[in-house]
Amino acid sequence: MKENNKITDKVNSFHVLFQIPYRSEFGESLHLIIKNELQENVFAMQYGKNAIWHFAIDLNRNELLNNEIVYSYFLKGLNDENKYEGGEWRKLDFSFLQHDKISILDQWNDAGNLLNIYNSSIFQKPYPLKGGKLKAVKLKNNTTHIFTINIPFVTPNLKVCLLGNGAATGSWTISRKCFLIATKENTYSIQLNLSSEDFPFEYKYVLYDTAKKSILQFENGENRLLKKMEQNILQSVNDGFGNFNYEEKKGVGVSIPIFSLRSENSGGVGEFNDLKLLGDWAEKTGIKLIQILPVNDTTATNGWEDSYPYSSISAFALHPMYLNLFTMAEKKFTHIAEKYAVDLQKLNALPEVNYPEVSKLKWNFFKEIFPLQKKQIFALKNYQEFFINNKFWLEPYAAFCFLRDKYTTADFYAWPAFKKYNTAAIKKILKKNESEISIHYFLQFHLHTQLLDAVNYLKKRGISLKADMPIGIKRESADHWQFPNLFNENLHAGAPPDAFTTDGQNWGFPTYNWEAMKENNYQWWEAKLNRNNAYAAAIRLDHILGFFRIWSIPKENTQGILGYFVPANALHENDFTQYNISFDEERFCKPFITERLLQNIFLEKSGYVKGFYLNEKIPGHFEFKEAYNTQIKLQEFILKRDDSAQSKKLLARLLHLHTEIILLKDPENGFHFRVDMQHTFSFNSLDENTKNKLNKLYHDYFFSRQNELWKSNGIEILSALRKTTNMLYCGEDLGWAPGFVPGVLKNNGILTLEVQRMPKKNNAIFTNLTTIPYVSVATPGTHDMPVLRYWWKQDENTTQLFYNDILKMPGKAPAEADGNIIQKIVKQFLHSPAMWCIFQWQDMVAIDENLRAADPAKERINDPANAENKWNYRIHISMEEMLKQNEFNEQWKRLITENNRN
Repeated sequence: MKENNKITDKVNSFHVLFQIPYRSEFGESLHLIIKNELQENVFAMQYGKNAIWHFAIDLNRNELLNNEIVYSYFLKGLNDENKYEGGEWRKLDFSFLQHDKISILDQWNDAGNLLNIYNSSIFQKPYPLKGGKLKAVKLKNNTTHIFTINIPFVTPNLKVCLLGNGAATGSWTISRKCFLIATKENTYSIQLNLSSEDFPFEYKYVLYDTAKKSILQFENGENRLLKKMEQNILQSVNDGFGNFNYEEKKGVGVSIPIFSLRSENSGGVGEFNDLKLLGDWAEKTGIKLIQILPVNDTTATNGWEDSYPYSSISAFALHPMYLNLFTMAEKKFTHIAEKYAVDLQKLNALPEVNYPEVSKLKWNFFKEIFPLQKKQIFALKNYQEFFINNKFWLEPYAAFCFLRDKYTTADFYAWPAFKKYNTAAIKKILKKNESEISIHYFLQFHLHTQLLDAVNYLKKRGISLKADMPIGIKRESADHWQFPNLFNENLHAGAPPDAFTTDGQNWGFPTYNWEAMKENNYQWWEAKLNRNNAYAAAIRLDHILGFFRIWSIPKENTQGILGYFVPANALHENDFTQYNISFDEERFCKPFITERLLQNIFLEKSGYVKGFYLNEKIPGHFEFKEAYNTQIKLQEFILKRDDSAQSKKLLARLLHLHTEIILLKDPENGFHFRVDMQHTFSFNSLDENTKNKLNKLYHDYFFSRQNELWKSNGIEILSALRKTTNMLYCGEDLGWAPGFVPGVLKNNGILTLEVQRMPKKNNAIFTNLTTIPYVSVATPGTHDMPVLRYWWKQDENTTQLFYNDILKMPGKAPAEADGNIIQKIVKQFLHSPAMWCIFQWQDMVAIDENLRAADPAKERINDPANAENKWNYRIHISMEEMLKQNEFNEQWKRLITENNRN
């Protein structure tokens, strides 16, 4: 953001006084941001009487876009971290203003206010406005004050009124002149002509029932008060939220990847069109939300690796496999689509998605229809608007795809003349190869059209889409290529060891350079959020803990266990001295490999390992030879030579030797403890005194030393991004979450994720659903977990505990989770305080023993412990058949209705 003191150009200008009451702490300061298309201008406000901050400025009408001022406030703390207010950017439409002076009196919008959530897209338009349209604002000649209030869920039979002690407001009695008009969603406004005799002006907003001709509800609390009349200036009074009693809203959603959908007309994979049938089914069952996995383009290898939906080559482009060929062809080119119909039907009949074959077949069709249809498509006004609005990502993405295909690799470091993105060079490529490159524009427009059509279909049925925004982006991606300064090339994002995998996870994504992103006002993230907002009313922020700190793995390591959090306050030699630990970098940072360890791991093969991979430093102690002294060197050597199961088993054991350390050295900062160092042979070979001291420092490093840094980082990033759109934000906060995380999410109006089988409380086996917060999403499981029926069979002791303690059922747990057991689990979620209960489709169908799949093991979508997992799950029943299951559909509708989740 650009810091300013004032704007001096007064040509065609008008004077604006911004005022906002806020009681700050010592050292805090309030700032105003005025935003335009190119930059954000920041102005330090001044503290005045009655804790009112103010700032005056002359603004040039010609320099403001769309005849409006876009602005917001933020609080700067002692450590320069910024806390942004909640809600979207404020907008003042000045097109109707005849005044050359205006005073704006705002109220601070606390991001944690529940009413911000009730103002999100997912809760909007629950009741149609009278006439179906908002009224345009026309300023009356005698207006001195404009009062504005935000009140969600005002039903058609109610009117919002302003009553006050002046004649203009009925002297506390209802009259037509005190009715407010709706100026935008949930926002109501009234123009008044007040005089100095009306002040001090006391007033309240009320809800008036037009049918009963009586006041339904007065605002709670004391009267609002405007102390003085400001002379010769129009005053805009923005009163924030109406202080009324609001009923808690609750709903139910279904979670299903689009690729998993099945219909009679889809082409071997679920398509955007299939969302319509899913919406018809959701309407029958009372479901209001459809949660999907990411739908970005992942095409890097044209193989099974590309089926991983979180590994996108673009944060903006949609995946071409979701296109329906017949919808694309329309009537004119149906004969082209029919050529592929037989092969499509064969693929559609398979029990799972054959990702490579589906992709290959559809691309053959795309290449055939493109030259026939492109002239018609490119002439459309809708296409031209789409291209202009998305040009900033669309052209680099298309160039990336062209070069990927030309050089048969998505690794741009292997492109001879285009390793580095160069705007001028890319423009030449786009122009010279327009006939080939424009197919990607063509496909993205078709994708946009089909998805938007499906989303509008859902909206008409009162059903919202919940998108999923991955925390990472593929290293070989258009975004990384175009904006290398936003990424850390030497670090890969991942996760420390958890319930899914003891070795941690290495996702292979470059980590983010948050400092560079902040300098750029988080524009890339804002663009991503806005892209999702074009289709979705809610969004899942994947691995939201990564916004506080991201688990970062040096690129020479392959396993997540050899990583550390960034940012982090690293350790230095003096930290060890303070704990009376004799610091030995060689001993702590290098793999501790002894004869005994080798015998334990490799048994009779230890001699071979010693001779081929290791050198003996001193008798009985070994180190890796230089050719194998990193995990990546080992992996590349072994798998290049032989990728058999036996070789992979040897590799896993050799990789483990690299994890036999206590500290990881960070060349730029210091040292980080290896997570779970207590489980290493290296640690357990130390004397008890040293182990005890290391344990104390370890605990301080992970659970105390970083807290303020991580908390400040999360508040800064999330409060900035939260303002970008009006979607409902849901955080995937599973994993190793510091204790302050729930508070930060709550204070930013972000829903937490509560999974019954992944409790957040230490030493708990299951989450107590009766104690979870209202501002949350509750679910029995995620796409990374086995479905309920399969989980039930995995561990007899855990199942028995769940059966007796959670379901309160006596006796021995049955071997199978029948329909009644699944329904009991479902009811616990429906009874819970959570705002949203979201069930995987597989778990929903499991309540009916005639509809459920034969083998629940095949219903799992992803196994994080399996790096070669194929994302190919497809539901076993078509959506057309699901629509015919009247008894089942009514059963779900009854369950939802009985629990007031409508």
